[in-house]
Amino acid sequence: MRRARERTSVLRKLFLVVFLLLILPGIVSAWTGKVVAVSDGDTIKVMHMGVAEKRGLWSHPKPMPPWQFRRIKRGK
Repeated sequence: MRRARERTSVLRKLFLVVFLLLILPGIVSAWTGKVVAVSDGDTIKVMHMGVAEKRGLWSHPKPMPPWQFRRIKRGK
């Protein structure tokens, strides 16, 4: 009984290590790049594979807060 428990524990640890090794590189590499310029408080240009890409908090240049968008959508 004790051997089965130890084997299960080892298998769980092995699964966790393999899972982390497969998942973590994708998460970490998704946010790498050199900041080239800061356009405003929410938008930056990041060098990615030799091309400056514009990234920001919002996709729209003049974003509308969600509460205003909901009011307009509801017709109030």
